Amino acid sequence: MPSNPLVERDFHSHLTEPVPVNASGFFVPSTVTIQAQQSIYSIEKYLALLSTLSNYITLEDQTREDLLIDIGEHLAEKLETGAFIATHWFAVQIANRKQSAVMQPLRA
Repeated sequence: MPSNPLVERDFHSHLTEPVPVNASGFFVPSTVTIQAQQSIYSIEKYLALLSTLSNYITLEDQTREDLLIDIGEHLAEKLETGAFIATHWFAVQIANRKQSAVMQPLRA
């Protein structure tokens, strides 16, 4: 997978910032795992994915259809193969509760 120094720098600088859950005293220091997954999308599959996102769902039906058609035409002009690779980043933070921590219920 090709690396992107800008993205990697942003992730690493984010990981050095204090994590509020660690400062609470209720948890052992948390661990953060960042994973990248690459997917190959045809234009049709990518447009189908876009149509599931809330920003597109909330559009008027005709506006959404026109926009997706325009995006599809633009991608078809730019992509020689009719497909492209997209990288999706996932972050998971795991914080285990300290054995000695007594948690109080939240008050309304």
